[in-house]
Amino acid sequence: MAESAFVPISDSDFSKLQYEDREQSDVAGPYGQWRSSHRSSEVQSWYRPDTQTNTDALKFKLTLNGITSEEVYQLLTDLQLRLGWNTDLETMEILEWQDEEAVVYWTSKSNCCFTRRDALLKVATRHEGDQILMVAKDTTHPKAPIVPGVIRVETFLSGCIIRPLEGDPSSSTLTVLQQLDFKGWIPKCFISSRFMAYHWYNNMTGYYSRNVQLVKSKAAERRLNMA
Repeated sequence: MAESAFVPISDSDFSKLQYEDREQSDVAGPYGQWRSSHRSSEVQSWYRPDTQTNTDALKFKLTLNGITSEEVYQLLTDLQLRLGWNTDLETMEILEWQDEEAVVYWTSKSNCCFTRRDALLKVATRHEGDQILMVAKDTTHPKAPIVPGVIRVETFLSGCIIRPLEGDPSSSTLTVLQQLDFKGWIPKCFISSRFMAYHWYNNMTGYYSRNVQLVKSKAAERRLNMA
């Protein structure tokens, strides 16, 4: 991987992701206190104010019935699938890839509410037992310089944990952690933890129901490549 793209993602980054995943609502931890914003059988969400960055950290947990952990991983990492369900994105590219680390560049769509934005991230993946952990951090790369008129999103915390649903390996849970500075003006309702949770849940499950065989075939292809 090119030196310009090197951003160390360490054991401590994965440990923090796991700690934040376990940290419960209404309990003050070293990074502050998570506050519950919504709870249902499929979707739970929390937020945590951060006065230092003036942004909220968001956490949401999705229960994805009938979608396996491998299929969720494909929905997150396969560019065709990701652009199919993540309707906010205009483009997504993997600029470099080595082992379980990638440099990822994405751009968002623009409309009356949103100025076009982009982000450049180093993403590392780790498999621990039946869990898949992913951590993302800001980076730089010569193939993705700052573009005039496009706002670059700053990432303070980003990651996810994919697990089989306890007692039902044909289903899974996806926990997502995000703390992003979108910069510029953006309606707060669109970046609340509850909105983001349902936005992901509805888009992922809706896309999956329409493209079951495509997702399953890509998951099976990945298993063959790893064998």
